[in-house]
Amino acid sequence: MSSVLVALLVLGTGNGAALQVNDPSATARNAYTQCLRQFMDRGLDDRMTLDDFRAALPQQCTQQEQAFRQALIAREASFRTPRAEAEEMATMEVEDARTNFIQLFENNRPT
Repeated sequence: MSSVLVALLVLGTGNGAALQVNDPSATARNAYTQCLRQFMDRGLDDRMTLDDFRAALPQQCTQQEQAFRQALIAREASFRTPRAEAEEMATMEVEDARTNFIQLFENNRPT
């Protein structure tokens, strides 16, 4: 009985990994977040204020952001999501990434 459970867990894990690998937005997401991380690291090294970081963040990584948005919209189109909804979802994901980096910046600033 336990060998069947283990086999199901392995199969389930394998399918989940396959879905992540096949996500057409994964490469673009990684490029965008890597660029944001580099900006955050420079801001930390330069002792940028939180307000300055927040103000500058939307102007960073514009090429990677655009590629990420397009990949998200393409992914959603493959699910037959209406274009307006796909664009809204892409905007939300970009804003979530920015919010996460603002929090990371705030949490990692020297005191």
